[in-house]
Amino acid sequence: KNGAVSTDVSTYNLAAADDWNTHVTDGDTADNTGNGITVSNVAVPTITSATYDANSGALTVTGTGFLSRSGATNDIVASKFTFTGEGGATYTLTDSADVEVTLGTAFTIMLSATDKAAVNQIVNKNGTSSTSDTTYNLAAAEDWAAGADAIVVVADTTGNSVTVSNVAVPTITSATYDANSGALTVTGTGFLSRSGATNDIVASKFTFTGEGGATYTLTDSADVEVTLGTAFTIMLSATDKAAVNQIVNKNGTSSTSDTTYNLAAAEDWAAGADAIVVVADTTGNGITVSNVPAPTITSATYDANSGALTVTGTGFLSRSGAINDIVASKFTFTGEGGETYTLTDSANVEITSGTAFTIMLSATDKAAVNQIVNKDGTASTSGTSYNLAAAEDWAVGADAAVTVADTTGNSVTVSNVAVPTITSANYDASTGTLAVTGNGFLSLAGATNDIVASKFTFTGEGGATYTLTDSANVEITSGTAFTIMLSATDKAAVNQIVNKDGTASTSGTSYNLAAAEDWAAGADAAVTVADTTGNSVTVSNVAVPTITAASYDANSGALTVTGTDFLSRSGATNDIVATAFTFTGEGGATYTLTDSADVEVTSGTAFTLMLSATDKAAVDALLNRNGTSAYDATTYNLAAADNWAAGADAIVNVTDWMGNSITVSNAATPSITSATYDASTGALVVTGANIQANSSGADIDVSKLTFTGEGGATYTLTDSADVERDSATQFSVTLSATDQAAINLILNKNGAVSTDVSTYNLAAADDWNTHVTDGDTADNTGNGVTVSNVAVPTITAASYDANSGALTVTGTDFLSRSGDNNDIVASKFTFTGDGGATYTLTDSADVEVTSGTAFTLMLSATDKAAVDALLNRNGTSAYDATTYNLAAADDWAAGADAAVN
Repeated sequence: KNGAVSTDVSTYNLAAADDWNTHVTDGDTADNTGNGITVSNVAVPTITSATYDANSGALTVTGTGFLSRSGATNDIVASKFTFTGEGGATYTLTDSADVEVTLGTAFTIMLSATDKAAVNQIVNKNGTSSTSDTTYNLAAAEDWAAGADAIVVVADTTGNSVTVSNVAVPTITSATYDANSGALTVTGTGFLSRSGATNDIVASKFTFTGEGGATYTLTDSADVEVTLGTAFTIMLSATDKAAVNQIVNKNGTSSTSDTTYNLAAAEDWAAGADAIVVVADTTGNGITVSNVPAPTITSATYDANSGALTVTGTGFLSRSGAINDIVASKFTFTGEGGETYTLTDSANVEITSGTAFTIMLSATDKAAVNQIVNKDGTASTSGTSYNLAAAEDWAVGADAAVTVADTTGNSVTVSNVAVPTITSANYDASTGTLAVTGNGFLSLAGATNDIVASKFTFTGEGGATYTLTDSANVEITSGTAFTIMLSATDKAAVNQIVNKDGTASTSGTSYNLAAAEDWAAGADAAVTVADTTGNSVTVSNVAVPTITAASYDANSGALTVTGTDFLSRSGATNDIVATAFTFTGEGGATYTLTDSADVEVTSGTAFTLMLSATDKAAVDALLNRNGTSAYDATTYNLAAADNWAAGADAIVNVTDWMGNSITVSNAATPSITSATYDASTGALVVTGANIQANSSGADIDVSKLTFTGEGGATYTLTDSADVERDSATQFSVTLSATDQAAINLILNKNGAVSTDVSTYNLAAADDWNTHVTDGDTADNTGNGVTVSNVAVPTITAASYDANSGALTVTGTDFLSRSGDNNDIVASKFTFTGDGGATYTLTDSADVEVTSGTAFTLMLSATDKAAVDALLNRNGTSAYDATTYNLAAADDWAAGADAAVN
């Protein structure tokens, strides 16, 4: 300091030791005190340059006028120094120790660890300038040289070049990675700054090594500044974090496959380092990973068309090896009605990112899953929410010690659920099994309800259709098949119209199975699933139509045939060909139908032929007894010639000759329908039905026949001869004289009724047809008789007993009249006698005929007296020779037809 005292106010003194004046040696010539010095022109301390050893932290400063200050290590105030380095960045020392000057031209500061670390970041290159060509400078703030005069300005801030040596190559020692936050914190040495913002560390130079040696180089994470010379932190971008998290799959320093984590830094990762220095640091940089999340599923989408199951979530991890990150067999779908299906043979897959992977379901798994995910969206047709459960160890990249099971809350959104479609069907006519194939068949919650049987309609012969009625609903057996077992009712009906093996009926109609709307109950109700055309049916085991038995109602002529597998044919009334049937009956005789109409089958087991009148008459004669055999014990049979079943395949022989018994009911008990009677000849011709021949005797027992005539009077034949039938519908009797005479009395008028309008009838008592003895064959009523040639009553002679007054008249064809004493009207008679005089009876009583040839009138007293006067002589004439005569006026024979004179 200029003046007489130093900066600490010490008085300058010049002490001279003994013998300081060399000429004076005697005694002690020392003069040590009180010798003040006045100093002038003390130089201001000035820095000229400095060197900095980045390795040791030694800052050696050279200059001029460096001054001491009393005390220890206090000449130079370290905190007054500021480095200028990379990009003009500055750092002022903070806690490095003050030092002594070693000479007036030099001193050395040993930077503290803190200061060294900070300075080393900005002096990033050996030499006098930084990597960005910033010239290093050491600025000394005022009072840096504590020994200088306080009033002197000693600040020296510019032009103080620093030559740096031993700048360390940046080196990574280790890192930590928080998989949750994506923070990569790297520690090492020699980390350097580069001018500019967030550019010290180039993130894209870093490569992670993880699971199975898999690597990932950061792509779009932001570059960062170093925080110290020994640390920096990179916050990974979402992209980089997602990728890194796939391969750092376990907390700690190694992956699930025991691969040691490593962080490789490629050349120029430390942008602050000298470009000519190789800073690549690729090995030995262990990473300690924390907060690896357990893989979690959030949702999934499933494309029912492609079978692609795309799963999204968080924390999905890789596993070393090919296609093994995700174990497909650990996944279970929940679908319709809570039904579940666990994948079986779908291939394991790699994750595509830390948040997604896609499993392509195998054909087997796809088919099964598609049955229970039956509706687009997040829920099935029954409202069950779709879920994808992942069992433990589904994510094999995860730490085995971590529980990764994720079974609930994993919604599945389903798309492209196919509309159930039928492609074809097979129908076994023998068993009634309908096996349907197609695509997209779906399940519905509940038992035996996936497929609604009553929605199916067969098209068969001639376009005829049949809709199932009571066959049970069924479950699908797969997404492409189901089988309906037809009920007995439905089978019988269907078998009538599927009448030929193959895909078409006998008339060439292609078989089709139409499915009406809602046939697939598992499908979305909003989707139209009707599938009515193009669904070919292949039919097998169509049985040959076979007759087992028949019943014949002889009353109606209805032949009802039962059997199996009767078939329909297109068209009206043509299923069964009537003329193909032959009956065998009485005596082994046969009859083939001629003109009975063809008919439709009424079911697969029955049809009914209504025999024509011609055919019925012939058949009735053969099938002459109730039961299964005729009166002569011949077993009835119905033979069917080939092609009797027109609906059957033409190439199939359907002939059915034997063993087809017929059960006859209402058998044409022999019956009479009408008769004609010729009163002049006594010829009786009777018509009827089922009149049987008796090989062992006369067919007709005539004595069983009774006529009803005038007034309901009856007469049973007595001695007319028994006869043979003329045919099954007629026999003829010639009445004996006795029977004819008796009959002619009561059949008193031509036609069907008598004079009193009584209807003529011919009654046949039981067993009248001698061959038929079963039951009561009596046929007593309704058998009208048409009478012809009734003779006009004629008087031929009379005798009169004058004593008794009895007039007995004889003649022919006298007739009865219903009622008592009214056959002969007495007042109609006039006598002629003596002198030609006449007398007509007045009050004699009417009488009955006693036969067809005689009657007797008993004259009243009045009439007798008058007649006796005329008939005055025995014989045939009076005394005057007048011939006696008896005249009968019209209607004297009251039984005669009034229209006849």
